[in-house]
Amino acid sequence: MARPLTHEAYLYLVIDARYEKVRRGGAGVSQGVLVAIGISAAGYREVLSVWMAESEASWGAVQYVVSDDHAGTVMAIERHFRGAVWQRC
Repeated sequence: MARPLTHEAYLYLVIDARYEKVRRGGAGVSQGVLVAIGISAAGYREVLSVWMAESEASWGAVQYVVSDDHAGTVMAIERHFRGAVWQRC
C-alpha cells in the first residue's frame, strides 16, 4: 500500500542508484537500488521511492532533474520530463 505524499508538487527530483549485494538463487549478486527524492518549492525533501533495478518510471511534472548518466535513467528523463533541466551528478 502506498503512503500519502506530504507535498502537492515536487519541483526538483534527485535520482540515483547504488549497488548492493543481494541473494539470488543461493548466490550473492550485485543489484541496482534506485532511490528518488523529491524537493518541494519550499525546499522540503522527501524520499518518493526506492526500488530494485534502474528502469524507466513515470513521475509527475518536474522542472529540474539530477541523476547519473545511466542509459536507462537518461532515457526515462528524456521521455517523461520533457522541458526539464537535467544535471549529471
